[in-house]
Amino acid sequence: MTVFGCHGASVPGDIMGNWIGAMSLDPWDPNHLLYGTGQTLYTTDRVANADNGGVVPWRVGALGIEETAVQDLISPPAGAHLLSALADIGAFRHDNFNVSPPQGQFHTPSITTATSIDFAQNNPNLIAVVGWPSYAQTLCGGYSMDQGNTWTVFTDAPGCTNGPGGIAISADGSHFVWAPSAGVTVYSNDGGQTWTASSGAPGYNGAVVSDRVNPNKFYMFDQSSGTFYASTDGGKTFVAGAVGLGTYSFKQISVTPGVEGDVWLSLQWNGLWHSTDSGVSFSEVGSVVWPDSIGFGKPAQGNTYPAMYLLGRLTWSGPGYPTSVFRSDDGGNTWTPIADPQHQYGNLTLVIGDPRVYGRIYIGANGRGIIYGDINSR
Repeated sequence: MTVFGCHGASVPGDIMGNWIGAMSLDPWDPNHLLYGTGQTLYTTDRVANADNGGVVPWRVGALGIEETAVQDLISPPAGAHLLSALADIGAFRHDNFNVSPPQGQFHTPSITTATSIDFAQNNPNLIAVVGWPSYAQTLCGGYSMDQGNTWTVFTDAPGCTNGPGGIAISADGSHFVWAPSAGVTVYSNDGGQTWTASSGAPGYNGAVVSDRVNPNKFYMFDQSSGTFYASTDGGKTFVAGAVGLGTYSFKQISVTPGVEGDVWLSLQWNGLWHSTDSGVSFSEVGSVVWPDSIGFGKPAQGNTYPAMYLLGRLTWSGPGYPTSVFRSDDGGNTWTPIADPQHQYGNLTLVIGDPRVYGRIYIGANGRGIIYGDINSR
């Protein structure tokens, strides 16, 4: 059987969506066929038209659904509770989780796949985003002083040609550090209007984070050598700290809000590592055997250290295996399962908490969008 047409069109060869991954014929209605793509679901209820050489009309069968791959998430301490960086469709501010963002995608800078988004801890209205530029565009990053309503586009941007990689803003918003996924890490002290190469930073990295207290500190990791790097001068220079931390398993650097120099390093099969001295030394966290992502949220009542959220594994078999989601209220010593075998989510990539709502988490998935949840009070 050959079927043609899209959205009711009748011309053979019409575009029918990309990355077709599944097709299903309704067992109760042989005229009803659906298939999934990298963008949405298409459906028809006239399959029998093909038996007579007729046109099979197609329509979108899932309003507002796109197989979004989440690249980065942030939850600032003020303003919107969630901002996201997504593949293919850019970056968004989420003010109301019950509806699609009314302002839609951030269109300036014009980005297709946003790879990184960050905010200034002490000035959370200041955000920055980088990513692959839209077609025929050359600018691939910018900052906003009002969480995305208005933008100033980065100029002289090295990430446009070397892969956008990651962006980090200092706690006071005075320094930006940009680590392209291929090429030289750069810093800016004028809102991204000029950039200067950092000295000593590991190359071909694509990941940089800021200390959430000290505005002069930034952190990077070289997974080819297992070496951690820190800058204490706003990204101008990076100096090697701890070494021998495991190679080619790097997933994430997570920095604790409110505690200077408190760094967590997720290295998958090489374990979870914790530093309290800005990466000069690390100790392995024995309660986790496989970390993909660590995030932070509002502390539990009576605590000062933030609630921690883990996407990973606690053991190699039994409870805590395979990869799932957990919360710790005691700095990673013990973990409470958030998901269970009956409530799992496929292909998860990262997790963060909400600094204003205890127990709220935001989970990024590759192809399944953003999942959020609150503690069940019943």
